[in-house]
Amino acid sequence: MDALTSLQMRVELRRILSAERHTCLLITHDVEEAIHLADRIVVLSPRPTRIQTIFPVPFGHPRKVAGREAQELRVRILSELGVDREEIG
Repeated sequence: MDALTSLQMRVELRRILSAERHTCLLITHDVEEAIHLADRIVVLSPRPTRIQTIFPVPFGHPRKVAGREAQELRVRILSELGVDREEIG
C-alpha cells in the first residue's frame, strides 16, 4: 500500500477505535505505524518467538509521530530490534 493510503487507513482506524471503543490487535513491521496507533508496542524475538520487550506509548490521541518524544521512542524500538543508532537517522 502506498504511503498516502496507509496514512489514510491509520486515521480511519483511529477514528473507528475512538468512536466505538474496541480493543484492536495490530501486527505490523512499521515502527512509525505502531507508534501512531498503539497504546503498547510488543517486540517479539526471532524464533522461537517470545515477547522480547513491551514499550508503553505514553502519548494521547491524536498523536504526531514527528514529535521529539515519538522519535525518541522510535529510536529505542529500532535499537531493540538491532538497528544501529547511526543507521536510524
